[in-house]
Amino acid sequence: MVSSVVDLMRHRTDAKGIGLEVIIGEGVPEVVSGDEVKLRQVLLNVMGNAVKFTPSGGVLLRVDWSSEVESGRATFEVRDSGVGIAADELPLLFHPFSQAEAGRSSSEGTGLGLVISRAIVRMMGGEMTVESRKDEGTTVTFHVRLPRSDAPLPERRRRRVVSLAPNEQRRRILIVDDVADSRLLMREILEGVGLEVREASNGREAVDVFDLWSPRLILMDVRMPVMNGAEATRQIRRRAEELHPGFRPTIVALTASVFDSDSELPLNPWWDEVATKPIHQDTIFELLERHLGTRFVYEEDDDPSLRPEHRRGTALTSERLAELPTDVFDEFFDAIRIGNVQAATAVVGAIRRHDAALADAVESALSNYDVETIAEALERARAQRVQP
Repeated sequence: MVSSVVDLMRHRTDAKGIGLEVIIGEGVPEVVSGDEVKLRQVLLNVMGNAVKFTPSGGVLLRVDWSSEVESGRATFEVRDSGVGIAADELPLLFHPFSQAEAGRSSSEGTGLGLVISRAIVRMMGGEMTVESRKDEGTTVTFHVRLPRSDAPLPERRRRRVVSLAPNEQRRRILIVDDVADSRLLMREILEGVGLEVREASNGREAVDVFDLWSPRLILMDVRMPVMNGAEATRQIRRRAEELHPGFRPTIVALTASVFDSDSELPLNPWWDEVATKPIHQDTIFELLERHLGTRFVYEEDDDPSLRPEHRRGTALTSERLAELPTDVFDEFFDAIRIGNVQAATAVVGAIRRHDAALADAVESALSNYDVETIAEALERARAQRVQP
């Protein structure tokens, strides 16, 4: 669990150019009994804050465990060298909708993160404290009851994903969540392996993005302002039938399920699946494999020749498009220019008579509504065709 959180955070610390150190005490058991989902949520929130408010230096996570208290208690300490918090603002941290100066300046969040995190920690038989000095950094410490377990060590969930497999299509993924940090984490995971990603902060934005972009997979938070996930999903299903008959995006409901019962969620006919937040990166890749058939390169078989920069080129190139007969090229160009996928698909037969490999690549892109990639190649092809 700790490793999975650290993997997520390392994307962000590397991007900011700050350090991330992890110390696991010698007495920490490999297997304990507790609520992994809630514990991950707390740790992600605390570490996310540390990274967000640390412009230079680094973040340290230390985990210790003691068998002398409550049959087993784990202590998590997250220390950063960031902007810190003034003494008179520390009491605000655990007040709902209240934020310290740094939080207000960032224009992100509602001030509920630590409030909910402390509530979860208390539900797990522990407590959370914060120490900080302005311009010197912050230390958040929390402990929870985690008895040692005699259960066998679970197998590693899977190998680490490095990139998309050779010639694998760059699927479009829409992340819908009103929490900016949650969107950022998922976006970094997905873009890091070569997928196309867009974001929406509420259900209304999600519907608008779908109309313009037609994503194949939508990770939809359930509870959001303006329009909730259930209503957004219902409208997207209706819009899909209107705009693209036969096209059905995969929509996964995301629920934190911290205080409310979400037992009714799996019964909603609009969802393809329900996942719990914070969603594990392994789960994201499993969703892509299961629902879209996406293939990946894994750490164990990471051959440099399989990496994106060394992949064999696709047949969908501007050079091959430029060689199409004028009437076929013009008809195809006009259809793509106005975004008419049906009209563009009707031209595939004519393209096939001239270049079968190109037709296969075009057909594949159209089946995924990847009009942007085709349009970019066509623009380059048109420039090549008019040159003497």
